[in-house]
Parts: sequence; structure tokens; C-alpha cells
Amino acid sequence: MHKLSIWTIIIFVVLSFFPKTLIAWDRQKYSELINSYREKDNQLRLALGERIYDKTFNRIFDSIVVGLPDVGLTAKNIEKSSGYIYVEGKYAMPPEELKILGDEMVKEIKDFTGYKYNFSGYADPDIKVSIYVVQFTDRQTKVKIKITAEPPNLYPPTLESIYKGVWHSIERQIFLDENLDGDKK
Repeated sequence: MHKLSIWTIIIFVVLSFFPKTLIAWDRQKYSELINSYREKDNQLRLALGERIYDKTFNRIFDSIVVGLPDVGLTAKNIEKSSGYIYVEGKYAMPPEELKILGDEMVKEIKDFTGYKYNFSGYADPDIKVSIYVVQFTDRQTKVKIKITAEPPNLYPPTLESIYKGVWHSIERQIFLDENLDGDKK
């Protein structure tokens, strides 16, 4: 009886560590996926984070401040003298796009990590946007944006969609403001 109880304890101990090993492996795979997201995030920031407009500094700066609330972002810091704008909030992504991107993200995580559990990938992301507006000439202005999000490593297609949405909001407002202040170009 004594030998049987020792083997029972040994088997119990071995089996109790087995699920922990699987969980650690899942975390390692998930960590690899998140690291690949970070790399893609940096590439997206370089590719999508900068534009040059043939408009005055004042027109571009004012259009940015007016246009970003349309996508759910609130200005927290505006310094016109330095050309810095900081906004944050829940990015108002269209529900159908949010669902498509959420489903893609969940599928990618499950495929990459081997997860068999169900979880949701749908939520409007909390984002922070730092915007720098720099005047090159009297009629040419450069705008650089950097988007960070909570959670910090967004699914790259979601981050790309947010960049495109923020730029669309800015450019829409620039278009709407085109004839204000006698600014024809």
C-alpha cells in the first residue's frame, strides 16, 4: 500500500506540472506573436505616419484640431507655437470593420498559438495620437502622426485601419476648410 501511494503522488505531481508546461508554451507562442506585431507596428508607423500638404501651417493645424473629434478623439494638449497636438480616446471604428478585423485577429492568434478556446477580438481601441505639424515653406506643411494604443500591441491591420481613418478625418477637414481664410491651395 505504501508503494502505491508514493506512485500515486508521483503521477499526481507530474500531471500537475504538465498543464503548466502547456500554458507556458502557449504564453511563449503568444509572446512571439506579440513581438511580430511590434515589428509590424514600427513598419506601419514609418510607412503611414507622415504626409506633406501644399497648405499653410495655420490651415493644416486648425483643420487637424477641428477634424479629429469626428473619429472619437479628444484634444488633451494643443501647442500651436511648437506645432504639437496630443489627442486620445476610443477610436470610433465602423462596427462591421471592427468585427471583420476582430475575427481575423482571433483566427490568427488561434492558428499561431494553437489555442482552442473561444475569445472575442471586438472592442474599439483606446488610442493616443501625437501629431507634429511643421511648416517647410510659407505654402508647404509636413504632418507626422504617431499612434499608440491600449492594449499596446494592436493587431497590425487594425492599426493600419486606424492610421487610414485618422488621415481621412484630417484630410476631410482640410478639404472642408479649403476656402476659409482665403487659403485657396
